[in-house]
Amino acid sequence: MIAIGTYIKIQRTKQKMTLGELSEGIVSLSYLSKIENQKTEPNEEIIRKLCERLSITVDRSQDEKIGELCKQWYAMLDETSNQESMEAVYKEIQQLVDKNYSNHLIMFEIHKIKYFLLLQRKDLASQKIQQLKEIINTFNIEGQYYWYKFNGIYSFVVKNYYHSMYQYKRAELRKAID
Repeated sequence: MIAIGTYIKIQRTKQKMTLGELSEGIVSLSYLSKIENQKTEPNEEIIRKLCERLSITVDRSQDEKIGELCKQWYAMLDETSNQESMEAVYKEIQQLVDKNYSNHLIMFEIHKIKYFLLLQRKDLASQKIQQLKEIINTFNIEGQYYWYKFNGIYSFVVKNYYHSMYQYKRAELRKAID
Protein backbone atom coordinates (compact mmCIF):
# COMPACT_ATOMS: atom_id res chain seq x y z
CA MET A 1 0.00 0.00 0.00
CA ILE A 2 1.28 3.46 -0.90
CA ALA A 3 2.08 5.60 2.15
CA ILE A 4 -0.08 8.69 2.51
CA GLY A 5 3.03 10.88 2.75
CA THR A 6 4.33 9.62 -0.60
CA TYR A 7 0.92 10.14 -2.15
CA ILE A 8 0.75 13.71 -0.82
CA LYS A 9 4.26 14.44 -2.10
CA ILE A 10 3.46 13.17 -5.59
CA GLN A 11 0.24 15.15 -5.76
CA ARG A 12 1.89 18.31 -4.40
CA THR A 13 4.73 18.20 -6.91
CA LYS A 14 2.35 17.42 -9.80
CA GLN A 15 0.37 20.52 -8.86
CA LYS A 16 3.63 22.52 -8.64
CA MET A 17 2.80 23.48 -5.08
CA THR A 18 5.62 24.24 -2.65
CA LEU A 19 5.91 22.70 0.80
CA GLY A 20 5.13 26.15 2.21
CA GLU A 21 1.98 26.57 0.13
CA LEU A 22 0.64 23.18 1.16
CA SER A 23 1.58 23.40 4.83
CA GLU A 24 0.44 27.00 5.44
CA GLY A 25 -2.10 27.10 8.25
CA ILE A 26 -2.15 23.31 8.60
CA VAL A 27 1.26 22.13 9.84
CA SER A 28 4.80 23.44 10.00
CA LEU A 29 6.99 23.16 6.93
CA SER A 30 9.32 20.71 8.69
CA TYR A 31 6.41 18.55 9.84
CA LEU A 32 5.05 18.33 6.27
CA SER A 33 8.52 17.36 5.08
CA LYS A 34 8.58 14.58 7.68
CA ILE A 35 5.14 13.39 6.52
CA GLU A 36 6.21 13.32 2.87
CA ASN A 37 9.43 11.49 3.67
CA GLN A 38 7.64 8.97 5.88
CA LYS A 39 9.44 10.06 9.04
CA THR A 40 6.11 10.54 10.83
CA GLU A 41 2.52 9.43 10.44
CA PRO A 42 0.03 12.33 10.61
CA ASN A 43 -3.36 12.07 12.27
CA GLU A 44 -6.53 11.85 10.18
CA GLU A 45 -7.41 15.53 10.64
CA ILE A 46 -4.08 16.66 9.18
CA ILE A 47 -4.41 14.20 6.29
CA ARG A 48 -7.92 15.50 5.59
CA LYS A 49 -6.77 19.14 5.59
CA LEU A 50 -3.75 18.46 3.36
CA CYS A 51 -5.88 16.48 0.93
CA GLU A 52 -8.53 19.23 0.88
CA ARG A 53 -5.85 21.78 -0.03
CA LEU A 54 -4.71 19.46 -2.82
CA SER A 55 -8.36 18.90 -3.91
CA ILE A 56 -8.06 15.14 -3.50
CA THR A 57 -9.96 12.62 -1.45
CA VAL A 58 -8.65 9.75 0.65
CA ASP A 59 -11.73 7.74 -0.28
CA ARG A 60 -10.53 4.51 -1.88
CA SER A 61 -13.78 3.58 -3.57
CA GLN A 62 -12.25 4.10 -7.03
CA ASP A 63 -9.13 2.01 -6.36
CA GLU A 64 -10.42 -1.17 -8.00
CA LYS A 65 -11.50 0.74 -11.12
CA ILE A 66 -8.12 2.50 -11.25
CA GLY A 67 -6.36 -0.88 -10.95
CA GLU A 68 -8.32 -2.39 -13.82
CA LEU A 69 -7.72 0.63 -16.04
CA CYS A 70 -4.00 0.52 -15.22
CA LYS A 71 -3.77 -3.16 -16.22
CA GLN A 72 -5.50 -2.33 -19.49
CA TRP A 73 -3.18 0.62 -20.13
CA TYR A 74 -0.01 -1.33 -19.27
CA ALA A 75 -1.04 -3.99 -21.78
CA MET A 76 -1.55 -1.27 -24.38
CA LEU A 77 1.96 0.02 -23.70
CA ASP A 78 3.41 -3.45 -24.20
CA GLU A 79 1.48 -3.99 -27.40
CA THR A 80 2.13 -0.42 -28.59
CA SER A 81 -1.57 -0.15 -29.29
CA ASN A 82 -3.34 2.61 -31.10
CA GLN A 83 -2.01 5.90 -29.73
CA GLU A 84 -5.50 7.41 -29.46
CA SER A 85 -6.71 4.49 -27.34
CA MET A 86 -3.62 4.66 -25.13
CA GLU A 87 -4.11 8.38 -24.64
CA ALA A 88 -7.82 8.01 -23.81
CA VAL A 89 -7.15 5.40 -21.11
CA TYR A 90 -4.18 7.43 -19.82
CA LYS A 91 -6.38 10.52 -19.41
CA GLU A 92 -9.10 8.54 -17.65
CA ILE A 93 -6.60 7.08 -15.17
CA GLN A 94 -4.95 10.47 -14.67
CA GLN A 95 -8.28 12.10 -13.83
CA LEU A 96 -9.07 9.39 -11.30
CA VAL A 97 -5.66 9.39 -9.57
CA ASP A 98 -5.63 13.19 -9.47
CA LYS A 99 -8.70 13.10 -7.23
CA ASN A 100 -8.55 9.72 -5.45
CA TYR A 101 -6.02 8.11 -3.14
CA SER A 102 -4.92 4.95 -4.94
CA ASN A 103 -2.46 2.15 -4.33
CA HIS A 104 -1.82 2.15 -8.08
CA LEU A 105 -0.42 5.69 -8.24
CA ILE A 106 3.30 4.86 -8.04
CA MET A 107 3.15 2.10 -10.65
CA PHE A 108 1.11 4.41 -12.90
CA GLU A 109 3.71 7.18 -12.49
CA ILE A 110 6.56 4.76 -13.28
CA HIS A 111 4.79 3.52 -16.43
CA LYS A 112 4.50 7.11 -17.63
CA ILE A 113 8.22 6.92 -18.46
CA LYS A 114 7.55 4.25 -21.09
CA TYR A 115 4.41 6.04 -22.29
CA PHE A 116 6.28 9.30 -22.86
CA LEU A 117 9.01 7.43 -24.72
CA LEU A 118 6.41 5.78 -26.97
CA LEU A 119 5.10 9.27 -27.72
CA GLN A 120 8.71 10.26 -28.50
CA ARG A 121 8.64 12.81 -25.67
CA LYS A 122 12.10 12.30 -24.15
CA ASP A 123 11.70 15.60 -22.33
CA LEU A 124 8.62 14.39 -20.43
CA ALA A 125 10.23 11.02 -19.72
CA SER A 126 13.28 12.80 -18.30
CA GLN A 127 11.08 15.03 -16.12
CA LYS A 128 9.20 12.00 -14.81
CA ILE A 129 12.47 10.23 -14.00
CA GLN A 130 13.70 13.27 -12.09
CA GLN A 131 10.41 13.56 -10.19
CA LEU A 132 10.35 9.88 -9.23
CA LYS A 133 13.99 9.82 -8.08
CA GLU A 134 12.85 11.58 -4.91
CA ILE A 135 10.61 8.69 -3.90
CA ILE A 136 12.45 5.62 -5.24
CA ASN A 137 12.95 4.38 -1.68
CA THR A 138 9.17 3.82 -1.46
CA PHE A 139 8.98 1.47 -4.48
CA ASN A 140 8.21 -2.19 -3.87
CA ILE A 141 10.20 -4.86 -5.75
CA GLU A 142 7.85 -4.81 -8.74
CA GLY A 143 8.01 -1.01 -8.87
CA GLN A 144 11.79 -1.15 -8.73
CA TYR A 145 11.84 -3.64 -11.60
CA TYR A 146 9.83 -1.34 -13.86
CA TRP A 147 11.75 1.72 -12.66
CA TYR A 148 15.08 0.20 -13.72
CA LYS A 149 13.65 -1.31 -16.92
CA PHE A 150 12.12 1.96 -18.11
CA ASN A 151 15.23 3.89 -17.08
CA GLY A 152 17.18 1.43 -19.20
CA ILE A 153 14.92 2.12 -22.15
CA TYR A 154 15.27 5.88 -21.63
CA SER A 155 19.06 5.63 -21.38
CA PHE A 156 19.14 3.62 -24.61
CA VAL A 157 16.96 6.18 -26.41
CA VAL A 158 19.31 9.00 -25.36
CA LYS A 159 22.29 6.87 -26.45
CA ASN A 160 23.72 6.33 -22.99
CA TYR A 161 24.31 2.64 -23.67
CA TYR A 162 26.51 1.88 -20.65
CA HIS A 163 23.90 3.30 -18.27
CA SER A 164 21.18 1.48 -20.19
CA MET A 165 22.87 -1.90 -19.63
CA TYR A 166 23.46 -1.05 -15.97
CA GLN A 167 19.75 -0.28 -15.51
CA TYR A 168 18.69 -3.44 -17.34
CA LYS A 169 20.93 -5.53 -15.08
CA ARG A 170 19.40 -3.90 -12.02
CA ALA A 171 15.93 -4.69 -13.42
CA GLU A 172 16.95 -8.32 -13.91
CA LEU A 173 18.04 -8.54 -10.28
CA ARG A 174 14.65 -7.22 -9.14
CA LYS A 175 12.85 -9.67 -11.41
CA ALA A 176 14.83 -12.54 -9.87
CA ILE A 177 13.71 -11.43 -6.39
CA ASP A 178 10.09 -11.11 -7.50
